[in-house]
Amino acid sequence: MSADTTNTAAGSYIETSTPGTITWINVGGGNVNWSTATNWDLNRAPTNGDIVLIPNTGGSTCLMDVDATVAGLVIGECAGSGSDGLNLNGHILEVDGPITVKSNAVFAITSGTLLGNSNTIIGGVLGWTAGTLGGTFTIATNSTLLMTGTTHPMANTLLTNNGTVAWSGGGIAGGGIPGTLIYNNGLWDSQGDLGMYGGYGGNSIVFNNAGTFRKSAGTGQTVFGFTGVFLNNTGNLDAQTGVIALQDGGNFTGGTATNLNGIVQLAGGNFTVNGTITTTNVQMVGGFLTGTNVFTNGFNWAGGDWNTASPVTIAPNTLLLMTGGGYHAMENRSEERRVGKECRSRW
Repeated sequence: MSADTTNTAAGSYIETSTPGTITWINVGGGNVNWSTATNWDLNRAPTNGDIVLIPNTGGSTCLMDVDATVAGLVIGECAGSGSDGLNLNGHILEVDGPITVKSNAVFAITSGTLLGNSNTIIGGVLGWTAGTLGGTFTIATNSTLLMTGTTHPMANTLLTNNGTVAWSGGGIAGGGIPGTLIYNNGLWDSQGDLGMYGGYGGNSIVFNNAGTFRKSAGTGQTVFGFTGVFLNNTGNLDAQTGVIALQDGGNFTGGTATNLNGIVQLAGGNFTVNGTITTTNVQMVGGFLTGTNVFTNGFNWAGGDWNTASPVTIAPNTLLLMTGGGYHAMENRSEERRVGKECRSRW
């Protein structure tokens, strides 16, 4: 194998020549285990100081048969000729540095646990159909996490997305102590009627959206909630179809939710809307409005309680729809309609 340069999210490695790297050569015969020394160019299994390179040898997938910790992981070759691949096989792999999946190579979590730390930057395309993510991960710009299959456990995980999360199958279960923190700075695309929930108790899930959270498929609901999922939105909520349902509260302090087709639904928990440009396809159907609120452009109040909100301001040129068959609770509250330009309420 030639000494090609492998570009990663945090530097360059030289295959077969960079100090600290170990390369899968797959000459163990029928034994394709990670722990088999003859399957590696250094005639030993990887250790926690190694950057692991798994190129295309034309052989079989590397099968983890032990738990392991490594300094970095590169799946595939620089020439884009694919990789033998890696199967966690129910084991724990901790990667304390960048994970790079080269073009035409495939790496998917189908069982076991992938752990990361503050240096773990994912470059390329990582698949996740089953198994667990834990620790700290960053998805690099122009990189993708494909979430398919069944439930995706991520208790006590900090995930930062600067690329794309394509979420087309399985719920997201978070929580625990300290809990699950998600920072979306890129695109998080819900490609179906899906949900995230606090399946591990504790501090549950806090989803911080500074990029775009999109629902691009499914006529039902993509749910933030069940047992504790709180949204902090300073970015764009883009409901292209169906409903983005917030069942456990949220803060809207910037960005937009100017949906023309789908609906953003405030369904339960405590909400503050102050700084986000919305339309009447943003509907409050339950929960409580709290703190200082300023509605800009449009809003639909179909249910829920405004008794703890103070004050509520309807900005100029803003339409507030008061719909639904129930009582609109706003005891001891002040509603301000800024004068000088048109402000409208309709019920």
